[in-house]
Amino acid sequence: MKLLQPKERSHLVLKVINFMKLLIISIVLFGELFVIGI
Repeated sequence: MKLLQPKERSHLVLKVINFMKLLIISIVLFGELFVIGI
């Protein structure tokens, strides 16, 4: 198993960061909808 090239590694990190952002945004939106629903 070869090590990732620096470019590939940073690309992977960016993908993870984008995923985390989407996760946080969706959690916040769901929270607001839940509060409004109640």
